[in-house]
Amino acid sequence: MSIRDYLENIFKDYKSTFRDTSLDTKNSKHLCTDKSSTPVYDFDKYIKDNNDYPLPASPDAIYLGKNKFYFVEFKNSPITNIKLHNIKNKFNSGTRVLKAILRDFLPQKKYKFIFCVVYRSPEVKYFDPISIESNIIRFGLNEENINNDKFYDKIFTNDVNFYKKEFSMLNC
Repeated sequence: MSIRDYLENIFKDYKSTFRDTSLDTKNSKHLCTDKSSTPVYDFDKYIKDNNDYPLPASPDAIYLGKNKFYFVEFKNSPITNIKLHNIKNKFNSGTRVLKAILRDFLPQKKYKFIFCVVYRSPEVKYFDPISIESNIIRFGLNEENINNDKFYDKIFTNDVNFYKKEFSMLNC
């Protein structure tokens, strides 16, 4: 069985959309409106259904591409309002859970694991210095990835507009 088939089997009861997994329940707003990209799985729901309290922190969604698996955390706030410890906790705790799920398949080279933090685009009227730094990995996640044996092949930490440009199939 391939990793992809294995993950699809584990997460089959957690099918979702980027729209639903990007819901900010506190404000009742979606960061992404995409309903068509598949397969997307609600990793938060999987964590709630398969763990005891206290629940491990985890990214919101998993998207299984052909040879790339994306682990996505949505933050419906500008980068300046995102708490560093919150992102690092989700990154590290979620990575531990994923490593446990995939323990029989690691290490492997066929598939790429990609971690994405998607946050709300800033409301900038003049100059946006953050856009100049679009290739910078924020929140100290590169160092955290090193501490996690470089589990992720790539890490993106960008606003939703970046993902709209870079991943044209998204309907965010």
